[in-house]
Amino acid sequence: MKHSDIKTWIAQQDWSKGYAAVAQTNGISYEVARDRARRAGVTVKLMKRGRKHGTRVPLPHCRKIKHPEQLDFTQRDTHLARQYGVSRERIRQLRKEAGIAPFPRGGKANKPTK
Repeated sequence: MKHSDIKTWIAQQDWSKGYAAVAQTNGISYEVARDRARRAGVTVKLMKRGRKHGTRVPLPHCRKIKHPEQLDFTQRDTHLARQYGVSRERIRQLRKEAGIAPFPRGGKANKPTK
């Protein structure tokens, strides 16, 4: 492969998935893909998987919630909060705005008290 060929090859790849994915789609080794990428100055930031000490997992703070209509309130608050990178309190507030009863704890969904 000439250097110009490598350059065009690098431009065609989808590096957002990481080196391994590129290597697999092209049938080359992980190391070769990594070296080619580094030579072209493509840096792939790899998100660390697993919760080891000191590993930061980026939260999806980018998805700001504008309207409560976007949310699926059949899921529990914690789940929604994690998904959107906001606090549980914020989710509860949105739930109130949408006029939906709080998520039932222990399956007692809005039973009238005796």
